[in-house]
Amino acid sequence: MKHVVIGTAGHIDHGKSALTLALTGTDPDRLMEEKRRGITIENGFADLYLPNGQHVGIVDVPGHEAFVKNMIMGSAGIDIALLVVAADDGVMPQTREHLDILCLLGIQTGMVVITKKDLVDDEWIEVVKDDIAFAVENTFLEGAPVFPVSSVTKEGIEELKDHIIELVSKVREKEHDRRFRLPVDRVFSLKGHGTIVTGTSLDGTIEKGKDVVIYPSGRKSRIRSLENHNKEVKKISAGMRTAINLGGIEKSRIKRGDVVAEEGTVTQAKKIDVSLTMLKDSPYVIKNASRLHFYHGSDEKVCKVRLMDKDELKKGEWAYAQLRFEKPISVRNNDRFVIRFFSPVATIGGGRILNASPRNHKRNNEKVLESFKKLDSCAYKDRLEEMIRLCGAGNLTEERLLVMENISKKDFKPPLKELLDEESIKEIDGIFIHKKNIDSLKKDMETILKDYHRENPLRMGMNMGQLREICFKNVEKGVSDRLIRFYADEGFIRIEDDAIALSSFEPGVLEGYEELERELKDYYRKCGVFAPSAKEAFDNFSGDRKAFDRITERMRKRGELIVLTEKFSVGREGYEKALGAFKEMAKEKREVKLIEFKEKMEFSRKFSQMYLEYWDRVRITRRIGEAHVLRVDGTDE
Repeated sequence: MKHVVIGTAGHIDHGKSALTLALTGTDPDRLMEEKRRGITIENGFADLYLPNGQHVGIVDVPGHEAFVKNMIMGSAGIDIALLVVAADDGVMPQTREHLDILCLLGIQTGMVVITKKDLVDDEWIEVVKDDIAFAVENTFLEGAPVFPVSSVTKEGIEELKDHIIELVSKVREKEHDRRFRLPVDRVFSLKGHGTIVTGTSLDGTIEKGKDVVIYPSGRKSRIRSLENHNKEVKKISAGMRTAINLGGIEKSRIKRGDVVAEEGTVTQAKKIDVSLTMLKDSPYVIKNASRLHFYHGSDEKVCKVRLMDKDELKKGEWAYAQLRFEKPISVRNNDRFVIRFFSPVATIGGGRILNASPRNHKRNNEKVLESFKKLDSCAYKDRLEEMIRLCGAGNLTEERLLVMENISKKDFKPPLKELLDEESIKEIDGIFIHKKNIDSLKKDMETILKDYHRENPLRMGMNMGQLREICFKNVEKGVSDRLIRFYADEGFIRIEDDAIALSSFEPGVLEGYEELERELKDYYRKCGVFAPSAKEAFDNFSGDRKAFDRITERMRKRGELIVLTEKFSVGREGYEKALGAFKEMAKEKREVKLIEFKEKMEFSRKFSQMYLEYWDRVRITRRIGEAHVLRVDGTDE
């Protein structure tokens, strides 16, 4: 059975609560002050059991202009709107404002109910219908059925229920494979239970016992129990009115406007890129840098607007903008919101979140506006491609994309496959990166390595850690490593040990260093099996320290110089001679002792020890007691 939520809307004293009572048998006004004053202040909730067995929830919202923010909160997540108009009053200011809010929130299904039919005659009902038809023109309620009813005599109530059944059948089932999210609209505690929050689940499914995070505070908790329509359940899904008993967190740590979700599935944003639309009859103008009231889910924040290509936004107009907040909001891409003028407070527009993790933008910039257009595209493939491009070389797995975009897999997979087939994006070890970002990083790397090779022609390449710091400073290490391997597999770069070089680069000698290189090679050749220290070698070198370091590194990389210890190195010719002598000894006598090798080579104990310990390290030999045994293929001979 689908989980459907119906929301009332309309002017104060037009009978929304009485209609809810007539439909469900439950009075949605629960506060003493509401009963004393005869008006709805907080959103009320009731269960409607329809004749066909379908069960739906009803959210009854306040109609007074002072409580419009509660109405916006109550309308978040509803599937069907009941616009209520009193027969003795007709369309009133909050009728229009509530209808505007429903449109801004993207509600697509609904009907109009004329209440208090018992107070007027049929002729007056027709007048009210004409009034309503004019008010709902060019909205989702244009052409929608209008039901005159009396909550006192119950006339028309059963017919209304029958039509609700029809509307419920047309409501699209919510996507349950999105990640769970619930905006908190009420927080309280019960003795023996602890902290309880209520709200309407917007997305996904979650079960009892699961760990959750309270956004934006980041505090962690665990679901002790779940209730839907006053019954304990094991799990809840999108569209269900829910009470969650949270463990390990005090009531004072949660407030209305917070969001309960799984860890890492909600963006904490202090700025968002949006498509912003002004109401056609807005009495106020938005100027660039204006402060506004922002409503999203059950949250209300103050923001400053930065219009991308206009200096002001007038009634009926729309624009791309960036909204900036002093305190973070908890959102996902494609969420809808409502804005109200800062002072005096009045509903003036709303829109859709295009990017919840944007950069700062230049105003009146063609490239920025083109990016906004792609994010706002009706073709989801275009939007997805642009989001991947904007994410740069982020750790953008399929799961992260699904969460960020708040989209179901069945809607996500086809456009992603198209982009991969077109090679607009590439998948590198499970990470999705736009081709433009791959090419841009490649170009940067080429420039950096060319400069490095020009300045260090004797070195085999740039240290990998150094390259990461310069070229991939804003990229996670795991992603940079995957990209480096990708570029190597492509044949663009070469990796040797911990050095990276362009594949086209061959280490050479700086101009004028050829003679110095020959000099150093001759020196090590004359040393033979004796390994001089780096200091001794430099003291016998006619060049400067920079030339010495570059030439010795080149010789090491080429295998022309063997580093026995941190300080002592031997030329290849002398090394092979010493190793050959040891092998001859090992043939005659399997176990060779240090003193025996020393006497054979006629050098000091220190040199003998350096050679033998080096061969042990590189697994040419293996020590047994005081002797060393030659290995063959990593095993004892």
